[in-house]
Amino acid sequence: MIRWLALALTWTVAGCTVDTELGVAAEIQSAAVSVSGTGDTSVVSASVPTRFRVGEHAEGRRMFVLQRAELTVGGTPAAQMGIDYPAGFTGQLDPGDDQTVTLTGSTMPGAFPDAPGLLCGASPVHVIVRWQDVTPGMMPLLGDYGLAEVETTDVTCD
Repeated sequence: MIRWLALALTWTVAGCTVDTELGVAAEIQSAAVSVSGTGDTSVVSASVPTRFRVGEHAEGRRMFVLQRAELTVGGTPAAQMGIDYPAGFTGQLDPGDDQTVTLTGSTMPGAFPDAPGLLCGASPVHVIVRWQDVTPGMMPLLGDYGLAEVETTDVTCD
């Protein structure tokens, strides 16, 4: 670990732009949240364009397994949902790969009956996407988790 840190610092000081990420890294570019219904019929949905990448010097193919998306307002949990990547995208990236996809998810109706009161009219909404970083074909190890987060004011309430 110290050796990698030293290399990263050396490349930074030397002015090179070498991607030293050894696993999956992600940046949420934006997020749109929609809320429909109230109480027991409320549904919260999210659309989250996210850039995933694996550094060019990673030891091999990496795969991210999406866990969930969490929405909070002022530190108060508003909703949590399973989130999916688009059809045709496997979540596997080779060293040097960089891909932007739109992740989407929705809650079950009524799963978070207080969500409309928390999300509608509130600003901003904090969106967190969690995933597990896995080597394809290997058993997932504890501690190989990542997250990306963004704040958004793009909230639509019906």
